[in-house]
Amino acid sequence: MPRPHPPEFRARAVELARARAKPVAELAKDLGISESCLRHWMVQADIEDGGSEGLTRAEREVLVKLRRENRAPRPTESPKQPRVRPSCGPRTGCRLERLTLSSRLVGGSR
Repeated sequence: MPRPHPPEFRARAVELARARAKPVAELAKDLGISESCLRHWMVQADIEDGGSEGLTRAEREVLVKLRRENRAPRPTESPKQPRVRPSCGPRTGCRLERLTLSSRLVGGSR
């Protein structure tokens, strides 16, 4: 993955694109970035300036942090285990109950 461009470079590129002296595709080529990259920077700059709806960089960082915290197990919790009825197992007759129920459905006897 290429290294990210400095914020000053991005700001200047967006400024030049907003001036519309050149088409975005041509400007992006002159700056050595893709057109889609420059367009993404422009959209993000509009969001940061309050001109468009969306998450600002700071809001996105908070959201990512909260999602990571939600994914990680809490110290008091054990990792997620499959939930099983405590009374269910080969020695408790749980399987027998299921067989009995299914035999009733098909009209068989116990």
